[in-house]
Amino acid sequence: SMRIFILALVPLALVAVVQGFSITNCAMTPQNDEDNPVPERETVSLDCSFESTVESCLWVHDEPLNVGTHTGGTHDIKCSAGSGENGQNCQALSRVQYTFQDNRCGIRISGTEPEDTGKWKLSAIGLSSSGSGVQTATRDFELFTFNQSTLVMTDEDDNDLMGGTFETDYNCNERENDWEEGKSNWETVTFRCLAYGGRPEPTFKWYIDNNDNNELSSESHFRINTNLESVDDKDQYIRNLESEIEFQVDDKLMEILEQNNVEINSEDERVSFRLTCEIEQGTSSFVDSGYINLDINKSYDNGILPASTIGMIVGIVLAVLLLVIVAALVLFAKASGTLCFSDGRGRHEPVGAERF
Repeated sequence: SMRIFILALVPLALVAVVQGFSITNCAMTPQNDEDNPVPERETVSLDCSFESTVESCLWVHDEPLNVGTHTGGTHDIKCSAGSGENGQNCQALSRVQYTFQDNRCGIRISGTEPEDTGKWKLSAIGLSSSGSGVQTATRDFELFTFNQSTLVMTDEDDNDLMGGTFETDYNCNERENDWEEGKSNWETVTFRCLAYGGRPEPTFKWYIDNNDNNELSSESHFRINTNLESVDDKDQYIRNLESEIEFQVDDKLMEILEQNNVEINSEDERVSFRLTCEIEQGTSSFVDSGYINLDINKSYDNGILPASTIGMIVGIVLAVLLLVIVAALVLFAKASGTLCFSDGRGRHEPVGAERF
């Protein structure tokens, strides 16, 4: 048939220089990019118009993780259609439907998935307007589809802490107004919030418990850095971001916890709260969050002065009382004449004695 004959001539068409068969216009609907991907389970149309009649179209696509891994002309998706297959579905992927007219060919991809992201390559075959030869025309479409981030939270040693508990110490004994035994400085803790494969790339927000209106920041005691942690695929469609938070377990932290309605002086000598990491993915308005339970060992301050302080205060009070008593006795003795005082010439005489 004519179609078999044309397909047999494809190798020649790749090098032929024949006027009259070229692409005049291409469109992708809806338009999208990495910051505004097509939402999940939507429909995308890819379409091109040509100067003359199209005989067949070949569409190929590889999932992002598989780009560059195939050999022998194989692909994850390979859909080929002729002029009589308008409205039919691709055998390799039923979600792909052909749209075919005289000088146009395209596909409709329904139920979009994250794996649809990447290059969709079109190779169209047609006769020149003069009918003197076969020629191909090619076009690459770059499609971005939504991919929900996978959220993971760890400590600085990469131990998975999502929903788990991390224990540390508050090294100051506020009742004794001194460091705890064997301690001389504050503990510093570091946690990481990792968002794997998010498209669009997520933004991060840290807060305490459910107080999402009180975002933690570098201006309020915390050191927070966000950066690209790794890339999983050759074309960098699957990017993994990381937000790291570091802070000291000190009196400033206690002030912030108290502002967030956390009990900071408990009789069980433990301060407990959730450190929450929230991600939001662009215009898709997708929000997800995870948390780590923090338990801080902190000595209970019952408001009673410690024995050492009480002893010091008692000692001072007794010393003052002793001074008052001595002063009173001296004044009393001077007034009653029972003590001797210097007469100014180095002699001591009883108070009130007459001189002859």
